[in-house]
Amino acid sequence: MTKEQEEIAERMLSVMRERENGTTDHVKFIDVYKFPAIETKIAIRALRDDLGLIADFVHPISFRLTEKGWEFTTLDDFREKQKLEKEKEKYDLLTKRWVYKTRYLPHLLSLAALLVSIYTCNTKKQTTKQSEQQTTQQAPINDSLHKEQHIRK
Repeated sequence: MTKEQEEIAERMLSVMRERENGTTDHVKFIDVYKFPAIETKIAIRALRDDLGLIADFVHPISFRLTEKGWEFTTLDDFREKQKLEKEKEKYDLLTKRWVYKTRYLPHLLSLAALLVSIYTCNTKKQTTKQSEQQTTQQAPINDSLHKEQHIRK
């Protein structure tokens, strides 16, 4: 849309907002408000088809504001909100992509932790067995030394 068409579109939206039900027809814009006919039709087409701010009402020459049309005071506000929504969608897509790529990471980390715990448990058992064997081997030696000391006394 050209700058003139945008101005016409904003004036059309403000006129439609002033009415209680938000409806009007393009003949009123041309005859009563003295908008240029071709520019008005282009602005209506852009508001209806491209932006979705107005919709047909009863017959094709009557229009009403949609919910989106009631929310915005200017087209700049509408464009700003669209820009923010696109940015949000972009970050949502990046986040979903990262989550998808790293979906197996928690499983791999837990598997690694499980393997480390099994390894430490086995090494602890082996060290306790070795220490028990050493104590059992030292016990007869200690007993024999103890008996020799008793005999000498």
